[in-house]
Amino acid sequence: MKGIYLLGVICALAITPLFSSSAYAMSYTITTIIDNSGGFHSFRGPVINNSGTVAYHALLDTDVTGIYTDTGTVVIDSSGAFHLFGDPALNNNGTLVYSGSPDVPGGESGLYSGLYTDSGNLLVDTSGIFSFVGDPSINDNGVVAYQGQHDSGGIIGIYTDTGTPVIESGGVFDAVENPVINNDGTVAYRALLDTGGFGIYKDAGALVIDNSGIFNWFEPPAMNDIGTVAYKAYFDIGGSGIYTDAGTIVADENGMFNFFNFEVDINNNGTVVYSAELDTGEWGIFTDAGTLVVDDSGEFSDFRSMSINDNGEIAFIAYLDDGTQGIYLASPIPIPSAAWLFGSGLLGLIGIARRKKLD
Repeated sequence: MKGIYLLGVICALAITPLFSSSAYAMSYTITTIIDNSGGFHSFRGPVINNSGTVAYHALLDTDVTGIYTDTGTVVIDSSGAFHLFGDPALNNNGTLVYSGSPDVPGGESGLYSGLYTDSGNLLVDTSGIFSFVGDPSINDNGVVAYQGQHDSGGIIGIYTDTGTPVIESGGVFDAVENPVINNDGTVAYRALLDTGGFGIYKDAGALVIDNSGIFNWFEPPAMNDIGTVAYKAYFDIGGSGIYTDAGTIVADENGMFNFFNFEVDINNNGTVVYSAELDTGEWGIFTDAGTLVVDDSGEFSDFRSMSINDNGEIAFIAYLDDGTQGIYLASPIPIPSAAWLFGSGLLGLIGIARRKKLD
């Protein structure tokens, strides 16, 4: 019996670090995708797909602005026919969609006048029924959801592709914004009701969560392909947290967190990513209930705009202590196969020892 006990202790001690999420499965390597040390000035809105392609909006030192991928490959910029771009959306097939404004005779418009894909293919613009289009989201089927405002009547709605309505103001809603579309074609968005209520809804008005309960405000939602909606919410009594669907808590200020930034993302495995400040004052990027991805104890001082793919890779904007700004990639480190084999071998030894004892 002592032999069995001793082997059990050895096994427990040996495999504890091997299977510890903080040491392996939840550890990350951080690599630089691009920073402002080589011609770029600032970055916005990075998104990453399952192939690991990262797309973003950037401003160059020369005041050229545009949409870029990875280490600086230009998709489209203001050196051509466009002068203004919004943040891009990217699907798993590599198709990009973004708001843009072409140069116009007599001056430059300050509003986005159309939605475009890839290197400038027009999807919909303000030459028709819309006076404004923006906030695009694209699924893997190439369907684009966006906010549009009509030329007349003050109608604001959520539309797909060339103008198919999902939901419009004029009924129970006064305004709708920030749509996200998944591969099932479900669209989630924020909405302000005619009665003054506010919440997150899906499709033609299905309620996800509103301010009739403990919450009074919600930041723009993220949604995965099974329809789980993630968001930051603010309490009536003060404070905030990260939640999913009808109010399922991911993390809030009652635990180790003091404050959350408004950006949230969720992948198809249900992993939620966000940036937050701990009660102890450190800032970092976290997943789910508080698993640390990266914090400001090293070279980083602040974090913004996270995007996570189904491989658990996280693209994010960070600021360094020396003033450098860039887009970085956090890649999860899997448990090595050798660790699994070693752990399995130790467990096998326990089985052998137990058999010998019984014999």
